[in-house]
Amino acid sequence: MDPQMAFNGPLRGQSVVAGMSVSGGTANVHFHHAANNPPQTAPLRVLPFSRNEDVVVRPGIFSQLAQLLPVSEARHAALCGLGGSGKTQVALEFAYRRADDDSSCAIFWVHADTEATFTQDYALIARKAGLSAPNSEELLTAVCHFIETQPRWLLVLDNADNLRLFGVGVTPSSEQASSKSLNSYVPKGPTGSILWTSRDGRIAGSLVGPMRAIQITSMLPLEAQTLLVTARGSNLKDDELDDAVALLSELHYIPLPVSQAASYIRRTAMPIKKYLSRLRDGKKRWALLKKTDFDRHRREGVSNSILETWNITIELLNEEDKTAVKILHILAYFDNQNIPRKMIKAVAAAAVATADTFSEVACEDNDGSWDVSCAESESDEDPEGDDQDAGDGDDIPHVTTNDSDKGEEDAKDTIDAPSYAAGHSDNIEEVTTDSDNTTDDSDEDTSDSDDSTEDALTRLREFSFLHMTTRPDGKQVYDMHKLVQEATLYSHGVEKNSSSNASHSQMAIRILTNLFPERKRETWEDCETLIPHVMRLSRCAKIPGQELPISNLLGRASDYLYDRGRWSEREVVDELVYSLRLMTLGQRHLKTIKSMTQLGVTYHGQGRYRESERISAEVLKLHQEVLGPRHPQTLRSMAELATTYHSQGRLEESENIKTEVLELQREVLGRRHPETINSMAQLAITYHNQGRYEESENITTEALELSREVLGPRHPETIKNMAELATTYHNQGRYEESENITTEVLELRQEILGPRHPETIKIMADLAITFYAQGRYKESENITTEALGLLREFLGARHPRTINTMFWLARCWNRQGRDEEAMALMNDCYRLHCDVLGPEHPYSKEVKDDVDSWVLARREAEHPSG
Repeated sequence: MDPQMAFNGPLRGQSVVAGMSVSGGTANVHFHHAANNPPQTAPLRVLPFSRNEDVVVRPGIFSQLAQLLPVSEARHAALCGLGGSGKTQVALEFAYRRADDDSSCAIFWVHADTEATFTQDYALIARKAGLSAPNSEELLTAVCHFIETQPRWLLVLDNADNLRLFGVGVTPSSEQASSKSLNSYVPKGPTGSILWTSRDGRIAGSLVGPMRAIQITSMLPLEAQTLLVTARGSNLKDDELDDAVALLSELHYIPLPVSQAASYIRRTAMPIKKYLSRLRDGKKRWALLKKTDFDRHRREGVSNSILETWNITIELLNEEDKTAVKILHILAYFDNQNIPRKMIKAVAAAAVATADTFSEVACEDNDGSWDVSCAESESDEDPEGDDQDAGDGDDIPHVTTNDSDKGEEDAKDTIDAPSYAAGHSDNIEEVTTDSDNTTDDSDEDTSDSDDSTEDALTRLREFSFLHMTTRPDGKQVYDMHKLVQEATLYSHGVEKNSSSNASHSQMAIRILTNLFPERKRETWEDCETLIPHVMRLSRCAKIPGQELPISNLLGRASDYLYDRGRWSEREVVDELVYSLRLMTLGQRHLKTIKSMTQLGVTYHGQGRYRESERISAEVLKLHQEVLGPRHPQTLRSMAELATTYHSQGRLEESENIKTEVLELQREVLGRRHPETINSMAQLAITYHNQGRYEESENITTEALELSREVLGPRHPETIKNMAELATTYHNQGRYEESENITTEVLELRQEILGPRHPETIKIMADLAITFYAQGRYKESENITTEALGLLREFLGARHPRTINTMFWLARCWNRQGRDEEAMALMNDCYRLHCDVLGPEHPYSKEVKDDVDSWVLARREAEHPSG
């Protein structure tokens, strides 16, 4: 309590409040003597608002309240949850229902958000009750006693968000401990009940029992739809339903934003579709969320803006726990769902380490501690030369295209996506199941013993800013309401690119860069968890000075998506990285050129060979100018261009460049260098597709032996060379040998890459082709059908590999007498090949030859010669 409100003794006599003023949180109450009032015949009821006839009844909540606060018993209960979740409206309707159910129950309502509003409402009750007192403290005491003497009573203490006013969290040594808390003036006794509303979940177990607080969350979808209709003032039309459902989902079914949206739509006569479109427009979204509107059931002068409502809570929390607010501000830059525990711990450690300012950037050392001195230790310039640049694995896609010749029984048609580049430190290494390098995601950490960190995280959960869940695997993850996330960003000026925004975003980038694990198979699960956060954080690229750090982080995400063969997702990342580096570094910078290379690889992986060729040719020209004709990076660019020629059926051009690359790499890098070995394998593939099977076999065998020695038997490049040798055996008619190797490769890829990786699916299709060549048509059909479904899902219906798999399925059907289905599918293949690769591509010609031969065979069957 404020010292000016410290009084002694109970209230005496009959007085009324003559006047009251509130200044700086202090209430000054003035009294005069009043004539005796006759006894009241009806219970006193002091409610600030009229009944809300349009209230949306939430049966689950009212059912719990009825159990916690029965009419005949004196109990305490609380409604807690986010601001705007509807706590006050629930409490108001409950109060009116109690009045309906119990005609003798006195009902009182007190705004408990500040000491001043608490005192002001107690003074109002005193005036209504005919009480008087010489000073404010005696007034509070008198009202408390008056309520306690009622035969039956209900007191609603609304917006008790600052629980320290009621003694919760106040330590004996604190300044507040020297004054009386407002809880001293909260009535007790056997005849009445109290209903609290608070944004602070700590009210459970402090002011009410641990099991006597109801968490108010989002409405159910049907409840939110009812609120939308009621607040808009008109029913939904059939053509509005889908947009209404989408709008409610966008607003997370939270009452305040739903009500605000409906009110705005009603006043402006704006279609729901248009409002939804604006809400999804980043530039217009905050303008809508900041709007405030008059509400007769909200206290005058209190904003009902969605962003301002939660900003008030953030400011309140900041007064109590600055570390918690810093954690919240950093987390706001990440995705709002599935935040792993280790990310929370890293953010908390950074927030604690930078207790007073974010002007110095903290980053995590290997021992898990935080060192602000290392802010400038990480260079944005990573070398682009020989085997030094993390991420160069994508610079040589080594796309293997095993085009077949035109024989039916001895031809095996496959298209490889970009394979794993050999010889780079960041590449996927030989994988063993008992790796010691798996990222530790244990929730056990000595840093958790830090009281300030744990207290901060607890406060964020108690204010409903964070929600913690435990996954089936036992790991903890956190979620954050999307709208709370936006309110947090709004609270420190993201829209204005403020210095606070820059420092918090810089911290978030550093944390996630540090957390993103080393590139190898064992860390895929961790990478997958972090990818949504990287993509969310990429929005910080719009903040001046954050372009390069974001591009570096996105580059690591690109490497992971490459390893998983997820080309569509990678395209978005690579295009953003390239645009950022082009803007900040210029066209001729090595990092910009590298980004172009990665984008070309992605286009190739998507089957967009002409676009890939265009970029590859430009990259080669730049590397020749910047690095010289014999630089390893220039040779990689030559190899990539040769790959695009190969994929377009330009085999002679591809062979010439590949031969030149191989000769230069033997001179510059040596015969046993991983890139030299890979170039050998690439040249063998071209020989294979030219029908030069013996030459292809010899080079592939040599490349396989070298890759086993240099890279190991389980390295992706070694496995790729095994697959190519199996294809060569197939086309030599050595089907059993081909089947054995292909089966081994399939098992390895399922183990290392997973069963749904594009390279694994490709080997499934290869095995099906071998079964076809052996006359095992049903087995071939089953595997081909499965592979086709997966390829359509992961690569799309127009990817050359998908179309090629359709081709083999048509052949299987034809061999089993399903002529009409086979012909229809083969015609689809021809049309797609012509659209994607062109009518002169070897694949297109091969499909046309099959169609022509089938048509001829059908004619001969229908009209056999004499």
